[in-house]
Amino acid sequence: MKTLIKSIFVASIIVSAYSCSDDDEVSGATGTRAGATVRLADSEITIFDVNKELTLNLSGEDQISSISIIKEGQDFEDGETFSEDESIGSATVSGEVATFNSSTLMPFIFPGKEEGDTKSTGSFDLDITYEGATISPAVVRQTITVGNVVAVTQEVASVIVNDTMTSTIKFNAATAGATINNFVVTVSDQDGVLLDDISNEFELDNNAVSDSIVITRGTYITDYAQTKGDTLTYSFTASSGALSQTVETKVAIVPQPLGEPTDGSFKNDDTENQFNLLTGETSIDDAFSGDIDFVGAQGFGAISNTVDGETYTVDIQFVKLSITGEEDYLDYNDVEQAKVDFDAGAASSSVQVQNGDIYVYKVVRNVGTEEDPVVLKDFYGAILVGDVVVTNAGPNAGIEINLLARESSIIE
Repeated sequence: MKTLIKSIFVASIIVSAYSCSDDDEVSGATGTRAGATVRLADSEITIFDVNKELTLNLSGEDQISSISIIKEGQDFEDGETFSEDESIGSATVSGEVATFNSSTLMPFIFPGKEEGDTKSTGSFDLDITYEGATISPAVVRQTITVGNVVAVTQEVASVIVNDTMTSTIKFNAATAGATINNFVVTVSDQDGVLLDDISNEFELDNNAVSDSIVITRGTYITDYAQTKGDTLTYSFTASSGALSQTVETKVAIVPQPLGEPTDGSFKNDDTENQFNLLTGETSIDDAFSGDIDFVGAQGFGAISNTVDGETYTVDIQFVKLSITGEEDYLDYNDVEQAKVDFDAGAASSSVQVQNGDIYVYKVVRNVGTEEDPVVLKDFYGAILVGDVVVTNAGPNAGIEINLLARESSIIE
């Protein structure tokens, strides 16, 4: 409100206190008090509700005889003017309610961040002026929100290929009164090729639907013949007469990751020359722990210790990759690819290294339980050789090698 509010304020400032208690009185936008109140019963509608009767609840001891409504002007977020104040007419008063039609609020267009940027959902502030035989003009401000019909309330950004865990998309569709004539749910690939129409799995109930889609590895592998690197697009379309709205959500099928990285360092010192790739911890020479030990001038290899007739060996081999450096290492996060690269290379149980080298490895680990103590399983991983620190150069040089490692088994 601009000039209109000012004039109403002057006119209504002379309203005297009523005999009713303060609890029965309501402050209007002008700061006056009236013995009646006006409140929107329908404060939320959707973009389909273009012809809905909206209700105002009237209460108080004094009878309201007329109501006029102004739709307030709006600004873009950057401060530029989007629209001016606009009178949308009068509400029809009948006893304790009044009504007006949502069509008077049209078009459902709202300002965005900057001039020229608009959107179809948002809020209208309404300045509602009401009066009666014993009520001088008073103003109350109410807000009505225009929202989407269709909403995805829980998305699934990605699924790990072959993972046995399930993921769930949740969605709903509803209006404030407009009839939803049709509701369609489809699945497409990343190129827009239709894979399936699953609309018949969902039914409208009382002009609304609220449901979910469970995604398993059978969904994309068996049903849709998709694999890692592919993307499923789920589309939800509601229609009401000539109006329709489509909401999409995408599910990327991603590689099986190598797991969380472990970092640490070990030395050519008998007190810290064995290294555990899973924990980053070091151990003394000939200890029955760890995966690799310091080998040669500047390298590492599979631990093979024999002490007092007892043996401790680790079945691990390495293949050097052509990529180098931390950035490439962080991008290399696919256990199935690690297996492919390992099988394609010349594996060795011992290597000499330098800063920036990246190795894939295969290690056989026992994942047995108390009930089944020996269960051997292949794990594949990647190692980044970090700083190689040399102290006291010469025959007795001290060498420390920093490593970053991560590994996982393949989900079959």
